[in-house]
Parts: sequence; structure tokens; C-alpha cells
Amino acid sequence: MFELRTIRHQFCRTPIAFWIALLITLLFALPLYFLKIELTPREVTWLPSLVFILLIIPAQALAEWAVGRARRHSKSRLFLFRWISRCAALPVVATYVFVIYFTQIRILVRHLQPLRATRLPGTCAVSCQVGSRVANNRILNRKRGEHGM
Repeated sequence: MFELRTIRHQFCRTPIAFWIALLITLLFALPLYFLKIELTPREVTWLPSLVFILLIIPAQALAEWAVGRARRHSKSRLFLFRWISRCAALPVVATYVFVIYFTQIRILVRHLQPLRATRLPGTCAVSCQVGSRVANNRILNRKRGEHGM
């Protein structure tokens, strides 16, 4: 399916174009994960699909531009440019993975928040007793105020 040797040779011919295509592709993929953090209202559930289509077209065009540029050039670029592009791709991919990882954690925390509101049985009993005392005191104060009139 993938011809890695061919892809490596194409990368060697135009490393900066491949790096730009990678950067834009990953950058345009991030809003889709940000849209997953909060639930979209029922009326606009089609909006993430529209955002996906609008962002994937330029990313695909840049990838095709990089491959087409590599096919036109016959010589490999300088060793320095190839390694700068490879090293520059590492922080781009690492940042993307970092953001995706914490986006998934944020989604998980959002789903677990209702569970965090539950209390342990002992704390519930204490808070219920305190709450009932406060309610009883309010009722007594109202009755005293009514009788004092």
C-alpha cells in the first residue's frame, strides 16, 4: 500500500514542502478535536462536518503540491535542508500528539464530572444533619416572628 522508499526519495527532493504540508495538515486537524470537547447542540450537529470539509481541502492541496513538486525535481536537496525539515517535524508532531492526548483527557473528565459530585456515605450523613438543622432553625425563626406580631 505505502511505498516507503518512494516517499523517502520524494521527501529528499523537497523536504521543506513536505514539512509545510505536514504542519498545515496537523494544524487544520486540531479544530476537529476541539469541537469534540463540548457537545454541539442538536440544531448544529452538521457544523463539525462542514468545518472538516473546509479544513481538509487546503491540507490535501498542500500535500498534493508537495508530492507534485517532488516529482518535478530530480535532484535531492542539500543534506542540511533535509535534516532541518526532519528535526522541525518532530516538535510539530509532538505538539499535535500532546494536544490530542489532553483533549481526550478533557473529554473523559467532562463525562466523569457527574460522578465527582457524589459524596461518601459519612460525609452525606453529616451534611444532611447540618442541612436539616439549618432548615429547622429557619422554620422556628419564622414561627417566632409570626407569634411576635
